[in-house]
Amino acid sequence: MKKLMMLLFVPLFGWGQSFEKGAQVVDFSPGFLLLYTKIKETGQTAYEKDTTAAFVFPVSYEYGILDWLSGGGFFRFNNFIEGDSNNFQATGIDAGVLVNFHFLRSKRVDWLAGIAGGYSYFKIKANDVSSNEATGGGSNFGIYTKFRFYFNDHFGMHLDLGRWNLNYPSIKFKSGTDPDYRIHLQGAGPNIGLGFQYKF
Repeated sequence: MKKLMMLLFVPLFGWGQSFEKGAQVVDFSPGFLLLYTKIKETGQTAYEKDTTAAFVFPVSYEYGILDWLSGGGFFRFNNFIEGDSNNFQATGIDAGVLVNFHFLRSKRVDWLAGIAGGYSYFKIKANDVSSNEATGGGSNFGIYTKFRFYFNDHFGMHLDLGRWNLNYPSIKFKSGTDPDYRIHLQGAGPNIGLGFQYKF
């Protein structure tokens, strides 16, 4: 009976590994990011709280340092959802480094947890004749887990679950405001994505 059970689970947890030292993986994880935000303008002493969301389009690369450890980098484009308002358009770009810990590896499954962080850029632009805009740089930090399934030795799909923090300490308007006027924007919340990966 034990041998029969082993044979039944070979297709999913069969012999071999889906990740090993020297492996290179590129993945694309489009998804949804929900942020609980805090905003403080110049002269204010308290933050105003709100929520926002974005469709995110991240691409990452990692290299196997050990069978269970990898390092690499990522790039992500964020398209924030305006809701009922069409008066502005907000976008962002995140880029940085990552470290992944591959704690479950089999022939077809690679379940990992990781941390990532780096530089973040935010831009909001008015959709009117003024075309005024505000921009600011800051930082990003995230923790996540990915459940990867491979259809063959190279190509597969994955589920991406995580939590991200974005911080922009000095968002500045291009025109129409006091040159010393700034906005401090912070956001933190969960994300979910479903994507594809390719292993070299």
